[in-house]
Amino acid sequence: MSILTVAVMVFFIFPDESKQTSPTQEEVADDIPQSQNFQEEKTFSGFKVGTLEEEYSNKRFFSGVCIFNVDSPWEHLLFLEDMNKKGKIKLGENAIINADITLNKGVLSVNLNDGKGNYFIHDFYYNNRYEYDRSYTDNIRVNADVICFDLDFDGKDEILIGVNESVTGTQNEQIYSFSNYSMAWCVDYDSSEGFTLSEGDMFSKGRPFDVNTALHKLNIAWEDMGDVTGYRLENNKIQPLY
Repeated sequence: MSILTVAVMVFFIFPDESKQTSPTQEEVADDIPQSQNFQEEKTFSGFKVGTLEEEYSNKRFFSGVCIFNVDSPWEHLLFLEDMNKKGKIKLGENAIINADITLNKGVLSVNLNDGKGNYFIHDFYYNNRYEYDRSYTDNIRVNADVICFDLDFDGKDEILIGVNESVTGTQNEQIYSFSNYSMAWCVDYDSSEGFTLSEGDMFSKGRPFDVNTALHKLNIAWEDMGDVTGYRLENNKIQPLY
C-alpha cells in the first residue's frame, strides 16, 4: 500500500462525524478562502461569485474545493462551474491587472491586460502527456482556481493558475471533494516587460497542491520513491523537486 493511499485513508476515516449540526460562524470563518472572508486584502475584486461557490461557502471544509491548499486564510478566484468572471487582480502595491476569465468544458481561457498596452491571452487545460488513475468517475468535472503567490522568492507575487478533475458535493452540511489530478501554471508580470508564461507546468496525481509559504514552493503528494515531490520557480522556469 502506498504512502498516498494510507494518507487518504487516514484523512477520510477520521472526519469529525460527531458533529451533524450546522457549523458555527467561527468554524466557517476558519475554513473558507480569504476571497470570501477577508475582503480588506482585495487581491481579487469585482469578480462575481458562482452559484455553487456561494452554496458551498456556508458548509464545512469549503477549503477542500481549492486546487491550491494553504495553511492560512488566502484569497482564491474559484471556478466551480462553467462561467465567465471579470474583475481586477492586485499584484503588489501598484500593479492592477484587468482580468476576463472563462471556464468552459475543461478549458480555462485567461485574458489579462494592465491598461498600459501589455496583454496576456492563453487557454489552460489538461495535457495528456501526464498519466493518472481516474479513481473517481461519477459526476466528475473540471474546476479551476487562481491565487497570487511569490513562487520564486523575488519579493513579488506571480499568478498561479490551476485546473483539476474532481467530483464535489455535500453531505451532512459538509463538503467532499475528490480529485483525479491537479495541474497548474505560473504567469509572471513586470510593469516594464508585461506578462510572461513561465516555462513548464506542474502536475499532481489525485491531490491538490500544498502551498509552502516558508520555502516558496508547491508540495505535492507522492506515491513511489523517485516521484516528483514539489515544484519551485527559478529563472522563470518551473523546476520539479525530487
